[in-house]
Amino acid sequence: MSVSEQEAVDAPEETALAVSVDADVEPAGVKPGAEIIRELEAADLKADRPDLHPGDAVRVHATIREGDRERIQIFEGILIAMKHGGNRRTITVRKTSFGVAVERIFPLHSPLVAKVEVVRSHHVRRAKLYFLRKRKGKAARLREKRR
Repeated sequence: MSVSEQEAVDAPEETALAVSVDADVEPAGVKPGAEIIRELEAADLKADRPDLHPGDAVRVHATIREGDRERIQIFEGILIAMKHGGNRRTITVRKTSFGVAVERIFPLHSPLVAKVEVVRSHHVRRAKLYFLRKRKGKAARLREKRR
């Protein structure tokens, strides 16, 4: 084999090696996309939100617009589900009013949610309490946590 044939055989290996080494190195000062999004969303998080868990009895103060007027409406019930994370977190609150069960989903960090209060905490063994939908009256009770 001549010298030029040897160089032709060795050349693809060197190029492949150089490409694989360069692919692992990120340019200095560039952040991954998820980290940039996390920083932007952190500015929208509300610091006054309590630590919530499924099974908590909560009182949500929501801003309601009626025509050109605004008022605060309080929705009190059991927190049956929490979804998503960061500033997209939503909570599902269920209450029974005059024999009719009502569920509302609130974006936790929305400007329309003025305040969230934890009234009581209950002992639950599930992350989602959808089984409460099938229960009525005393069967829908949860065991309260001792403090």
